[in-house]
Amino acid sequence: MSNTSLQPLTLHPWVYVLRCKPREGTSYPSFYVGATLNSHQRITQHFTGSGARFTQAHPPIAVEALYVDVGDSDETVLQREQRITLELMRRHIAEHGEEAWRSVAGGGYSMPHQMRGRPRDL
Repeated sequence: MSNTSLQPLTLHPWVYVLRCKPREGTSYPSFYVGATLNSHQRITQHFTGSGARFTQAHPPIAVEALYVDVGDSDETVLQREQRITLELMRRHIAEHGEEAWRSVAGGGYSMPHQMRGRPRDL
């Protein structure tokens, strides 16, 4: 028996974390946090040099984490992206010093190395 009916495609938003090459003058990795409906396509763009400006400047080394949002949380995908970005910034500060947050981009902080000061949420 064959199934000839087409089932509707349900797209779920993804949040992903990329481990990237270190910022100039640092020895620790950078991280980029993003959100997308097509994780394979978007991550491929980052790895081939046509992704975000941050990953063009700091090429990705590996996919650090990948989270699918299936609606099991009160948190939106953009809130999750923001939360994960701030968590990584805090962790970098704790492990590498006060300016290490600049090595984490995403969630509204697309070019942290160009920001005048530390985000007030940190």
